[in-house]
Formats: sequence, structure tokens, C-alpha cells
Amino acid sequence: MKTHNHISSLLILCLLGVLPQSRAATLDDFIGIRWGTSIEEAKKIALSDRQRVLEKQENGILGTLSLRKGSYLGKPATWWFLAFVNDKFCHGFVDFQLYRDQRPLFQLRQLRKTLIAKYGEPVVDLDSHPNSDPSWEECFALKPVFKCDWHFTTSGPVPELATVRLFLHGTRMEEACMRLVYGNPALSEKRDKIEHDRKAGVIPAASPEEAQAREAAVKEAFEKFHAAIRAGNGKLALETHSKESLSRMTEEQKASWLRLPSGRYHAPDVSSVSVRTKTAGVHYTLRDSRGQLNHYFEFFLLEDGQWKLQSTHSQERAPGDLACAFWLPPDTAPFVEGDEDWSKVETVRTGDPDWSVQAITDSVFLYIRFIHAADLPVPASLLTDDPRPSEMIYTPGVSIGTSSLREGVRLSVGQVIATRLTKKKSQQFVNYSLTVRRRGDESCSANADSGGGTLTIRDRCVDVRIPREVLTGIPLKPLRIWVTPKAPATTLEYTVKDWLHSVPAPRRPARVAVAPPVKPNLPAPDPTVDAAKQTMRELATRIVGGDPKAFDELLDTATKLYRSIDYAKERDRVISNLALMRAAYDILGEQAGKDNARAFEALKQSLGRRPLSSFAPDALGIAAALGHAEALQILLHHDQHGILKSSAVFALQAPAEKNNAQAIAFLIAVLDDPSARALWYGASQGLIAARDNPKVKAALEKYEKANQKPAGPPR
Repeated sequence: MKTHNHISSLLILCLLGVLPQSRAATLDDFIGIRWGTSIEEAKKIALSDRQRVLEKQENGILGTLSLRKGSYLGKPATWWFLAFVNDKFCHGFVDFQLYRDQRPLFQLRQLRKTLIAKYGEPVVDLDSHPNSDPSWEECFALKPVFKCDWHFTTSGPVPELATVRLFLHGTRMEEACMRLVYGNPALSEKRDKIEHDRKAGVIPAASPEEAQAREAAVKEAFEKFHAAIRAGNGKLALETHSKESLSRMTEEQKASWLRLPSGRYHAPDVSSVSVRTKTAGVHYTLRDSRGQLNHYFEFFLLEDGQWKLQSTHSQERAPGDLACAFWLPPDTAPFVEGDEDWSKVETVRTGDPDWSVQAITDSVFLYIRFIHAADLPVPASLLTDDPRPSEMIYTPGVSIGTSSLREGVRLSVGQVIATRLTKKKSQQFVNYSLTVRRRGDESCSANADSGGGTLTIRDRCVDVRIPREVLTGIPLKPLRIWVTPKAPATTLEYTVKDWLHSVPAPRRPARVAVAPPVKPNLPAPDPTVDAAKQTMRELATRIVGGDPKAFDELLDTATKLYRSIDYAKERDRVISNLALMRAAYDILGEQAGKDNARAFEALKQSLGRRPLSSFAPDALGIAAALGHAEALQILLHHDQHGILKSSAVFALQAPAEKNNAQAIAFLIAVLDDPSARALWYGASQGLIAARDNPKVKAALEKYEKANQKPAGPPR
């Protein structure tokens, strides 16, 4: 199944064929779902006769709804996909399974007749295959284009373009289907731009309308909580808390909420409301029983579509910009979206035998990770028979920008332990506090359980995120931090690398600098390879060696190779291009499998760039077969990386042949999935080498039994 970014690009292409003529026909919806409908409302409509499979929301901006089963235009449907931007339906498609006993083009023409009866003659009607009735093999050997397009306008005061496209989809017989795409290109263009910006590390801002709606929802949650306090409704007050906040409460604390007195004077004066994509904060003031004015900041999380109270901070003075930045930091960033892969970030010893440090930065945060020699106590309440207080744990101090506090920012993390005696045991409350100081500002702090992600404890690691807005006025290129351990009293300078271009450097006990590129052990030029292939191999070699221009040259070369290509009439060109691209990507896959970070980064970048995205999966399969764990995970979770399931199946053949258990399990699951019948052949080929495995043997026998019945004669 194509991913939503490919589909949105496809819909935009439909605009190219618009004829300069007016049409009376209008198209306001797809399967009864009007353009701009919210994902919740779309579910109610779409699920009336279909089975829900997957719903996915990304940062509250992009959303998808995938469904199976049902019927459309009198034909059984196998797969439905609906895409949303800013909670507005923008495009969708439905796949129809091709019957193996009928020629593909015959089936396309039959469905086209139905659409002509419904919509009239298409604007574009393309049958590019030289054979008027091609066989299955002829249809998908060269990836020819069969398509027909209809163009409409939407009704309403400001008509917009709406499109319908019917075409054969798939590069192999095993994955072939007829796909019918409906879309509103104006909305799809917005989604395409947001996806492009996200891949480039840009965090898209919400529209004014959406920002106002979110702020109103946060205020409503805030008022609901404080109205419950005034009414003494402790049960309602608890219901407004997030799940994580409730999990941190003791039974005694929950009981205290339930005993909340009524008639309590409680009139908060709201100063400001700040809303991110998944988090929000309300700053307000409230006078205590003595008339003292205190400043509060309540932190909210978006949970199951509702804003829930996560935590509350208070202080006597009005918060400055430093405190506000830490109270509500950004909740998404490129390194966060990339699953925070610390494995490729350099680790440096601090001089303190208990601590080492990692640091990396992206366009939103500076990330600092303190690694302890042993596991750290998690923020929790512990019961112990030992009356002695636990030993306090402090991380090394870190200065950002300069080694002193005359300029820049300084931070430290300390463990806070409060002890309370019970009748039988001592109860210790363990927490961690992050303290940040900047010249001219008062220090601010955040706790490990604040929920904002500023400070997190993971096993042996203390993770700190410093918003880049806090670093205003500090030289960021290069960004340096100074780590001062408890003993010996020396200062270590650490040059922080940018996440998008980070390459592990050798570990050093002192000053750290970026290591010069090391030329990898690459294959020597092959005299039997023609000049064009050799040029592609050299491009891959330059990428692996660290040439910053080589990847762009590879993209430009591929764009030229595939510009205006006719897959039906230029068979020799198609085959030649495939050989040239594989010459480059085979090297990238092999070098990524040998842990070359530049090669692997090029493969990841290729996934979001057409036409390179077609060649990256097989190269990732080569890397996975050589033991590259992350390449394997990308293929196993192909839908999260814009890879077709069919491409993942064929790419995973290589690691499966090397007896990789996860790849084998994936291919077995494909054979066990009746809806993936078109991919069974590809999955079975990848499992043949592991036939001695009992599970593989059983899966292959089941597959062979299911395919014993020969296909009927073509019509």
C-alpha cells in the first residue's frame, strides 16, 4: 500500500491535466465523507459497513484512517485509506483485488465503464501498453501506466478542484490491484508540505483557527478542574488528572481529594495560556489564606483527545522567560521523532568514575545524557527497613557556552530524598530536581515527574533537554559544553554535534573534537563494469567517504535518469536505469551493513526522496542481512517509514536467508495473512533457505497447499 505522502503527490499530479473548461459536475466527498470532515466524524461514517484496522494521529496535525473489507461500486474492496491534515479529510483511496483468471486491463476497463456511467467521460484516458490486451506478465514486467482521470469542482461559495483517478497499482503480479483515488488537491498540498517540513526537521505551526480551538479546549479543562475545587467535588477533580498523574498519587492522596471541602474560595486569575501540539500550560495567580499572591503554572497533556492535568508548579515571584521555557518546552523535535538513537552519539568519561556524558543537538533542543555506573533509583516512594538515609546522587555540573557563569547557562541535577516514618517502616520519597541558572535570571527548576520531558530518568541515565530558546545569545556553531565532575576538579570541554550530521568520534579523556573522515575499505574499481555504472559506484563511494555534495549529486542523477520516462515504450531505458541505481545502492547497503554511519544516513534520506525511495528498501535489506539492527527495524516497521509492504517483503528476503529470526517471523506472518495473498509468493521465496525451521516448514506447506489449484483460463 502506498503511503499518504505518495498518494498526496499523486493527487497533485492530477492538476497537470486540468482542461481550461468549466464543468457542471461537482464532487464534495468520498464514500459520503466530505472534504474537511474531522477524523472522528469520518470514522462514524466509514465504519458503517467496514472493519476498522488502524487509526494514526501524528502531532495532532496529520492523521490517517485505514480500513478493510466492505464494497464499493458493486465490487468487494480489500483496503481503504483516508488521509487528514489539521483534522480535515483531504484524500483517500480504495483498492480492489484483481482476479487471477481475468486479464488486468479487462478488469480495469470494466470498472472504468461503471465510473463513466457515474461521472461521464474522463478528462484523461491513458492506455500506454502497446498490446491492447496484455497478459499479467506483460502488464507488470515494465510497470506501464494505465489510468483515467476525472476532474470536478466542489460546491459552495468558493469552488475548489476535486479529482478521481483509476489506475492499476503495483510493480509485480503478486501485489497488483486496481486503485481508485479521490482527493481535494488544495488540502492534499497542505499535507504534502507539512510532511516535507517534518522530514526536514521543521516543526509546523498550527493554523490560527486550530490554535484558537486548542486554547479554548485547554481553558475549558482548566475551568472544569477549578470549578470542581470550588464545589468540593473531589471525584470530578480527580477525573481531570492525567493517567500518569493519577498513577503517581498514593491512596492517601486520592482519599484526601475525595474529602475536598465545598464552599472553598478559589478564584484563579489567568495570566496566559500556552499551547503546544500535545502539551499546554496555564499561568495564573491565586492568593492564599494569608493574602499572599502566588504564581502557579498548571501543565496539561492531550490524552485520548482531551486535555488532562499533569502537574502544578508554584512560586512567589512572576516567572521569567527561562522558567516558562522549562515549564512548557516543545513536545516534538527531529531527534525526538527519530526515536532518540543515542547509540551513535559519542560517550565521554568525566573524570568521575561514576559518570560519563553524551550530548547532541537538533533545531529544537540541546540533549544531555548523564550515564551512571549503576542503575538509579526511579522517582517513587520506597519502603525500607534501613533507618539510615540513602546516599544522595548528583550529576556533574554542566556549563553551556562558557566554562563560567559570567555568560551562558549552567545546570545541575540532584537526587531529592524525603523520609517519613510509618509505624513499621521508613518510607522514602525519591525524586530528581533539575536546576538551571542563567546570568541575569533567577534559577528555575523542573522535577523528573513534571511530565514535560525536560528531565527523565531511564535505568542508569539522566536525560536533560534544554530548549534552544533558552540558549539565546550563546554561540551555537560550534556549540560547546563544559562538564565539571566532583573529583578531580578539572573541566572537560565537549563539542556538541548536530544530530542531522552526527558521526561518532573516538572516545577521548580530554578535549573532544570532530574526527576527520576515515576512508572506508571500499571495493576497487571493476574493469568489467561500464563507465556509467562506475560513475554510480563512485558516487556511492563519495557518500560513504563523507563528501557532503555526493548525495545531492546522486539525487540529481536519478532525477535525470527518470525524467519523462515512458515505462511501456522505453524498456531498454528502464532496465538500464535499474542496473545503474543498483550499482550505487548495493554499495550503500553493504557499507551500511558494515556500520558506516554515512551510508546508513544516505539510505534513510533516500526514503523521503523520489525516485531514490524505490531503491532504498533493497539496500536496507542488504544491510540487515549483514547484521545492521536499525536497518532491519526500518523494514519490519515499514509503514512508519513510507515503505510499501511489498517492498519490505522482498527486501527482507536477504536477512531471512541469513536465518534472521525477526525477518523470518515477518515473512511467516505475511503467509498467514489472507489479505496479503498477493505477497505470498515473495514471502515464500525468502523462507526457502530456512525450510529446516519447523515453523517455516509448516508455513511453506500451507502456502503450497493453498496454491495447488491452477488458475483458470484468461478471458
